[in-house]
Amino acid sequence: MFVATTLALSLVLSPVSALTGAPLVALVPAATPASKPAGPACAKLDYRARVDVDAAGLGADAQGVATRLRSKAENELQRNDIMLSSDAGANVPRMVVKVVPLPGEDGGYSFTIDINHADAAPIKDGSSVGECPLCTESELLEKIVGATRALAPKLRAYVSDYNNRPCDTLCSADADCKDPTLSRCNQQSRKCEAATKTPGVCGSDADCGPNQSCDPAARTCVDRGATPPPPSGLNGKQKAGIGLLAGGVVGAGVGIGLLAKPPVYDDAEAWTGTTTRPPGIALLAVGGVAVVSGVVLFLLGRRQAQQQKQARNVVNPVAGAGFYGLSWSGRF
Repeated sequence: MFVATTLALSLVLSPVSALTGAPLVALVPAATPASKPAGPACAKLDYRARVDVDAAGLGADAQGVATRLRSKAENELQRNDIMLSSDAGANVPRMVVKVVPLPGEDGGYSFTIDINHADAAPIKDGSSVGECPLCTESELLEKIVGATRALAPKLRAYVSDYNNRPCDTLCSADADCKDPTLSRCNQQSRKCEAATKTPGVCGSDADCGPNQSCDPAARTCVDRGATPPPPSGLNGKQKAGIGLLAGGVVGAGVGIGLLAKPPVYDDAEAWTGTTTRPPGIALLAVGGVAVVSGVVLFLLGRRQAQQQKQARNVVNPVAGAGFYGLSWSGRF
């Protein structure tokens, strides 16, 4: 009886272990791994800053003044809930205080305060300039403390705006661009942009790489300092010349037709009639002038194209130990 009761209690308390031999922990569901955030996260800033003081212009008192100024400025930042940092990295805002003596016999000081950051140096409304003529060191400290007190809220506002800015998602292929209006991945900047831009065609320097510029004539990106590629086809003067030539031929042809048309006389009065000779003469004259002008423009444009081609072909003499000759460089 005792053995049966003990066996029954064992089955009730641990049915899985008794019947299958599997541990009870196997019934506990495994923890679901946390899902990874989609896309790269924007870099955030802490409400933290570094204070640097430049008082080298004060001579022997520079070290002492710099230490006291740094302590005062750091206290004002901490009063605005801004933590202090000793990191000199580019992602930490820096409050830079510079003090120099005023010229002249009266003495005094002038100072500048700039809050700098990698993306904005200095930040918006993050600068202060002041003078303290005939000031003692204590009065200088009070002036700089007041300026720092006014700039601290500007630093907090900058950090808040920086953390709330739109996040630029980097791309490596067009498939990474999910916005229909920005469906093309720029392989140089790795940012999504509008697909209206034709690859290899530029309208301004912004469409080219960091070391390239846009040639306005060829509308292609070229390396800075390199000779732009020669324009293909006819230049502007040649096109204008062909247009004038075509218009002149048409006008002259119409004028010749009007000249060749016989006059029409009135049956009642045979001595009176209508002739097209005057307008024919006018059209022939205008058409002839247009033909001549078109030929001249075309020849000028052709000469200009040849001069540009010759300017791209450069021949320079070269000489060295045991040899001499000519060096030719050009573009086809």
